[in-house]
Amino acid sequence: MRPLKADCERSQHGSIRTLNERRPSTRPLDNVPGCAAMDRRVQQIRRTLQQENASRLKVRDLAASVNLSVSRIQHLFKEQNDITLGQYIKALRLRRAKQLLETSYLSVKQIVAELGRNDQSHFCRDFKKIYGISPAKYRTQFPMAPV
Repeated sequence: MRPLKADCERSQHGSIRTLNERRPSTRPLDNVPGCAAMDRRVQQIRRTLQQENASRLKVRDLAASVNLSVSRIQHLFKEQNDITLGQYIKALRLRRAKQLLETSYLSVKQIVAELGRNDQSHFCRDFKKIYGISPAKYRTQFPMAPV
């Protein structure tokens, strides 16, 4: 695949190199296959999303934290992860919801609020689409011991 003009630069000798050739990443991210070739800014975004509450972060703020525009970080993220940044954030939210359903006494409505979402029905639809079962039914599979 031929690199885009935005992904290329001229060296001091006049030859054109892609940005990946110029500065390969040397800081690997745990549990990310092929991360040695992943752009360090994308790694930083992934780390931030995994460490912070993904529901409270905005793409605009993430892009600013790595000094890129929103469209550029979305392009880089999709190019290197094969899913969009929005899909990745949604997957993190659903994984967190699943964990809360398994380990807490929070209601589905409270979990939706904890995740920074407003629409419970939309959340339930997304959860069922990914896990094949509604959040309420999923919770019944994990009886919790009384406190």
